[in-house]
Amino acid sequence: MGQNFSAFLLYFALIALVFTGVISGRGVFFAGDISQHYVPWETAVDEEIDDGKFPLWENSIFCGYPIHAEGQSAILYPITRTVYRFFNGARGFSIDMLLHLILGGFFLYLLARKLKMGFYPSLYAGAVFTLAGYPVCLMVNAPILRSVAWVPIIILLTWSVWQGNRFRSSLLLTLCLAMQILAGSIQVVVMTLVFMLFVSICVLIARLIHSKPSISPVLIICLIVIPLAFMISAAQLIPTYELYQRSFIYLDAGDESTSYSFSPYHLLDLIIPPYWAQDKEVLSNSDIPFQMTLFLYIGTIPFVMALIGFFMSRPSWTWKLLAIIGILMGLGGNTFFYPIMLKIFPPLANFRAPDRFLIIYSMSASLLAGFGYRYFLGKELPPDPIIKRKWYILAVIIVPILLFFGLMLDRFLPNATEQIYDDLRFSVFNLISLGNIFSNLSSILNAAKIEIIVAFVLIVVLIVSSILLRKHPSRVFFLGTIIFLLSFCEVGYYLKVNPGTRLISPDYYSMKPASVQAIEFAQSESVPLLNQDYSSNPLKQDESTSDLNRNGPFRISVIGSRSFGETVFGHTPLMLWYHGGATREDFFRFREILNPNFANNYDLDYVSGISSLYTSSWDKFMGIYENQVDKLREDPEFFRNRLHIWDLCGVKYIVSNVELPEGRLELRHHGEVYLYENKRSQPRAFILYPEKVLPETLQVLGAFMLGSVDPVKNIILKTGKESFYQKDPLSGRTNFSPVRINKYENGKVELSGVAVTDGYLILTDAFYPGWECRINDEKKEIYRAYGYFRAVPIESGRFTATFNYRPTSFRLGIITSSIGILIWIILAVFAIIKKETLIEESKEYDLAPARNSNKKLDD
Repeated sequence: MGQNFSAFLLYFALIALVFTGVISGRGVFFAGDISQHYVPWETAVDEEIDDGKFPLWENSIFCGYPIHAEGQSAILYPITRTVYRFFNGARGFSIDMLLHLILGGFFLYLLARKLKMGFYPSLYAGAVFTLAGYPVCLMVNAPILRSVAWVPIIILLTWSVWQGNRFRSSLLLTLCLAMQILAGSIQVVVMTLVFMLFVSICVLIARLIHSKPSISPVLIICLIVIPLAFMISAAQLIPTYELYQRSFIYLDAGDESTSYSFSPYHLLDLIIPPYWAQDKEVLSNSDIPFQMTLFLYIGTIPFVMALIGFFMSRPSWTWKLLAIIGILMGLGGNTFFYPIMLKIFPPLANFRAPDRFLIIYSMSASLLAGFGYRYFLGKELPPDPIIKRKWYILAVIIVPILLFFGLMLDRFLPNATEQIYDDLRFSVFNLISLGNIFSNLSSILNAAKIEIIVAFVLIVVLIVSSILLRKHPSRVFFLGTIIFLLSFCEVGYYLKVNPGTRLISPDYYSMKPASVQAIEFAQSESVPLLNQDYSSNPLKQDESTSDLNRNGPFRISVIGSRSFGETVFGHTPLMLWYHGGATREDFFRFREILNPNFANNYDLDYVSGISSLYTSSWDKFMGIYENQVDKLREDPEFFRNRLHIWDLCGVKYIVSNVELPEGRLELRHHGEVYLYENKRSQPRAFILYPEKVLPETLQVLGAFMLGSVDPVKNIILKTGKESFYQKDPLSGRTNFSPVRINKYENGKVELSGVAVTDGYLILTDAFYPGWECRINDEKKEIYRAYGYFRAVPIESGRFTATFNYRPTSFRLGIITSSIGILIWIILAVFAIIKKETLIEESKEYDLAPARNSNKKLDD
């Protein structure tokens, strides 16, 4: 117990010292999806929880989105939710990521100890896994990193089930697998199940060679562990599956299933990362994303240790095989067997990025590095005296002192720690990599003369000490410590270069983008007419109230947000940042366009958004506007003919990084961004009296998209009926009337108004299962209108309408999870009682011989 506690403190110290800027609050993570996706989502979820509400629905993206059903939001994941109780926003996200790096390293250390690797080699293997390679690359993809951290402990418990400790290990395995599911990445869960299958097959083969194996572990894992874990996490799984069935990738992932397949030409990155031997311009033009090329890299020294473990260590044949399988799976579409495997196992076809299978390689290579570390030292390292004498409490005192020193250094000399790291990587890492010595020898000599001399002295001291201490008992400990420190310095440079680990000031999230300031200025110039009572004249539509968005909340849209960097910098700032060609100022400038999901931070509703599971109906309805900058330049009519879609969505402001074609949009701001106001935007809710009710077919929707169907005179419904409320139009009067919005919250909308005749109450929020509508306390069926929105038949007269989001999938998930948790608790109590009974029986068994021996002595 003392050794494990000391190991956890060590990993905590390593991560905290590397990311002192995060611990001190000076910097936060921001690259890629961190700032565009995860931090805004976590902020929205946290705000809902602070208000005492469970976050089921989010109005600010996709015209409404079931945020609880998107597993990446990790709403039910205990660790993330606990972290956000103490830290908010980007800082909470950064602390959450560091915590999972610590857990990943510690869990791999426990797995290495289970493999009888020894204390110090196990520490080395865990440090390699958590500080280099796969996990750190995934800093920009939070759900994957959270899920990956649980992989080692799941494999450890799978191994324990096969070794005979089945009951307790099965319970812990169930709990860990459920936690991994709640962490947010179903893809990693599937990969973990594949990993468990590989490990089970290896153990089964090994036992077939020596004895007749038992199939009970297979039955326990397949019939108890996995089903019970899925039951415990059903509150997340069932809504996610419901969303998945309606997502754009359901049954038709297309090329996504083989996208981001690792190239065989990048296998050199196993030893030398791409930013050493290649030019930045070559990297910028590469088809392989720069970050993906870092997945294989675990550090040069650890890779040498892994090679020693691969060729010289006999007990590690399972991990040798798994390392090879991990690389082959990561090659994905570049192999002949991966497409065949997708046909044999269709669920894999719904996941992109086969390179994520490299988690199998990364973990196996880290374990092989531990085996190589042990073999290289020649014998098992002696126990640390502090641990042997149970003085490990000293570690509780030493680690805070080191962290306090690091925090003070970071506080008063904010650039000192980065400079120290740069010096270390120049002095150590550059001399180790032959590729960089021969290609950039002159630049190294000019940039780091003193550092190279220091590194040379260190290496000489290492060699001489090894010779002089070859018969001394402390030789092994000394060599092991030097190898550990050199590896740490090496991967430290990797951490500094990796785009996902770079920090930016928290001000990046608190400063208002130029687009938001322009919208606020435009709003301040207009006189809002919110919540007007039109009961006296429900059809009044004079010029002063033609902008019906003043009748309720409005939406914004962004054109070319992802192409913004291409028009300004030649490459997006994100890609330039990956290749080292962008500055933090570039990112601040890029942020002026207001990236998707960020609108919620400023109480703005975005017609679009970022999600891995956006619905297919949104993809068909509004996806045509995404990244259409080039199309707009080539064909202005393409833009003009689709403005009616924005009108219907209630888009009042359009933010663009390029000047849009001249038309009926009014330019309100021109500076860092272009801001246009749409004077014809419809209100969020209104009553429609259509001339025709058209069925929702591909032909009708296609005509609507092209502008051939007037959405005011015609309504497109998906009802399953041939005709529905086919009323004659009101002669000489408009086809719609406004509605008063009394309450508009996530998951609840209250409306009131007067309908002059039978028609349809239109709410331009996303149609999705789980929404219920009551008009004058009478439940009404909701139909899908225009392929995406909600429509409810309404009769003439005054009315009040309430929309509530009460998803059946979530209620079913809660019930299933409750049953699963209850079953797990019952089994855990049974395990505790059984253990205490066995202890009592063993005590009685031990005492019986003693009584007999005493009797003989008396005789």
